[in-house]
Amino acid sequence: MGGVCVKKIALVLLMSLCLGSTAFAGDKFSLDVEVDYTTRYIWRGMDLIPDNHAAVQPWFNVSYAITDKLTVNYLGWGDYRLIDGSDSDVIDNDWDEFDHVPYLTFTLNDAVNFELGYIYYYLPSSVNNDQEFYGGVNLALADNLSTSLYVYYNFDSGSADGVYAKWALDFSEPLSEWATFNAGAVVGYMDYDDGFDDGFADLPLSAGVTIDLGHDLTMSVTANYSVTLEALRDNDLNHENEFWILTGLSYSM
Repeated sequence: MGGVCVKKIALVLLMSLCLGSTAFAGDKFSLDVEVDYTTRYIWRGMDLIPDNHAAVQPWFNVSYAITDKLTVNYLGWGDYRLIDGSDSDVIDNDWDEFDHVPYLTFTLNDAVNFELGYIYYYLPSSVNNDQEFYGGVNLALADNLSTSLYVYYNFDSGSADGVYAKWALDFSEPLSEWATFNAGAVVGYMDYDDGFDDGFADLPLSAGVTIDLGHDLTMSVTANYSVTLEALRDNDLNHENEFWILTGLSYSM
């Protein structure tokens, strides 16, 4: 019952933001709103919800173009775990994470853009929250192929300081006027203080389809598989490869 309720809440949130998006009308503003359902919450190769449970993850991103090259953005993201109390003696359905991400993007040309931002991870059930600065560069290699490199620095006193970096390769190919095939591969590297062994951490792979529903609505379904590498295993963070399905409904203007 809790899972059905939160899905209804998430859909109401999506509809409300869509109806209120007229306030952002104009060439300089853009808004993206999405509600995702994921069968697992895998973050940097780690399963963050015990016992392989699912989650609903609503988010929105609002952008304002200061110039034709420089844009200021804010991303708000949440995670609602779906756990029946009968399945776990520890936790139940509840919000377990809210991320606040202000960031800047700079478009050098049609092929290259840069991103610089800050992430505040608010964890309601935890004493400690996390903070990161990050920077990234995105490069279009061809019409349907792109690559990116992002580096995240965790500086919060409540956790181990250090760096997580990821290099990604993304491919997209139109299947029809309304459907697009997407695939990607990422390799992550971690180097943290406080006794952590550094090294390659995870290798997430993904493949899916995005469908244009019209009226600025889009639906997506993605299959994901993350290979656990030596740094996660050596630091006893995860010893298993992970598989999950992510589905989403989004609105953009």
